[in-house]
Amino acid sequence: MSENAVKEIIRKAIADAEFRTELARDFAEIIDQYNLTDEEKAALKSIDWSKPLSNCGDHHSKWVHIYQQSPEE
Repeated sequence: MSENAVKEIIRKAIADAEFRTELARDFAEIIDQYNLTDEEKAALKSIDWSKPLSNCGDHHSKWVHIYQQSPEE
């Protein structure tokens, strides 16, 4: 299910600054490795991956919420 892939990408981007940098630099190449819908790809593409996602109160807080609701791996 692609929802799990989105959560995996968000979790990894929050926890791993190097992965986030790679997303900012090579978004299409990395995202193509996941089974995502066009809508999910568009939503993920709209994120500024050059900035941390964990700052509560900014427009990325919805992504932190997804991370917090995801089961631990």
